[in-house]
Parts: sequence; structure tokens; C-alpha cells
Amino acid sequence: QADPLNDLKVNRVAMDRDPTGTRAVWTVSIQNDSPYTYTKIKYETTYVDAGERVIVTNQGTLPGRVGPHQQRTISNLQDILYPEGTVSYRFRLTDAMPTAE
Repeated sequence: QADPLNDLKVNRVAMDRDPTGTRAVWTVSIQNDSPYTYTKIKYETTYVDAGERVIVTNQGTLPGRVGPHQQRTISNLQDILYPEGTVSYRFRLTDAMPTAE
């Protein structure tokens, strides 16, 4: 049975700013360890300040799909305006739609 939160693993994640320095831009590498294809992969980004307080949390959906036993890297994923005071960040997957191949 498909279990997106166990089947999909975030191998690498990096956050930077766009060329203007105003928007957060992510690069995410995801591994699918299942026989299912996943689409509509939902994620959550969290921006944290020096006191470990959450400044803002955002949610979105990754473009495209990740096939069975495939790794995929999504670059230039535009998120929210870069929150002032951010010293660390988190990225996590929250859901996805499975289909059998």
C-alpha cells in the first residue's frame, strides 16, 4: 500500500535567495523508494529566527512527479518573500498522490 510520507525521502535541501535578494528559492532532491509514482507532492517550509522561534511557515505543491525508485531534483522552487531575521529553515513533505505504474 502506498505511504507517501515513508516512500518519499528528502535527500538534500538548500535554500537561497533569488537574484534580487527578496524571495526564498529552494533546491530539493527527493528519492522515491516505492513502486508508485507520486504527484501533487505537498511540502511545508519553515523559517526560524536566532531565538529558535518560527517566523513564518508556508505550504505549497512541487511541480511534476517522482516515478518509482527514482530520484528527482527540483531547482529554483520559488517560495515566499525571504523573512527578515531568518537564521535557519526547514523543509518537509506533508502529502502526495500515489498512482500505480
